[in-house]
Amino acid sequence: MNDYISEHDNSAAEYERQVKNVGWFVHDLLFGLCYEYINKGDKLLDLGIGTGLSSCHFAKAGVQVYGLDGSSEMLKVCESKKIAIELKLFDLTQKPYPYQSASFDIVISCGVFQFFENLELIMFEARRLLRRNGILSFIIKSYMENKEDIEIIKLGKIYSEVSPEGLAVFMHTNSYIRKMLRNYGFIALKEIKFFAPVNPEVGDELFTAFVAKKD
Repeated sequence: MNDYISEHDNSAAEYERQVKNVGWFVHDLLFGLCYEYINKGDKLLDLGIGTGLSSCHFAKAGVQVYGLDGSSEMLKVCESKKIAIELKLFDLTQKPYPYQSASFDIVISCGVFQFFENLELIMFEARRLLRRNGILSFIIKSYMENKEDIEIIKLGKIYSEVSPEGLAVFMHTNSYIRKMLRNYGFIALKEIKFFAPVNPEVGDELFTAFVAKKD
């Protein structure tokens, strides 16, 4: 995880410019999918908040934003926007996450899950931190499942690629995500597949947005 954090530290200053140039507006989609479930004054935790691209929409809607991220440089950019009640420097591979159980109404994560081969810790902590009927929403880089890919579907996750920065990026099958949600006591509310640009040289790639409710 230190390699991922270092890369995000190095790219923090240019990150939002790069996102705009590529045409990556997935954070807008995440907010739109959650909008009907949020209320003014709700408490939201953004796992991997980065520069706050996703959370800024919730803050404008009157939601109280809290954020965790492993990159101190990303957090500096986010802090300058004055959108968060609290930001904490924290490695999401560690446990427990630094908040008491049942502290939040909403937990979101955008563009983070692809750096984790195993999502069980994140799912466990999201359930612990959410209040009853709380909302979990996230976007994953998806694997395009085929009937022939029995072993891949059985495993639920595969090694995807090495990023231009030399970092491993993981794709998760939607069947694996559904299983994780069930196992950790979430009811799926929305599941939407879409293509989005990541790198001009690669073209659009497949992603899935999920919204789920803590049972």
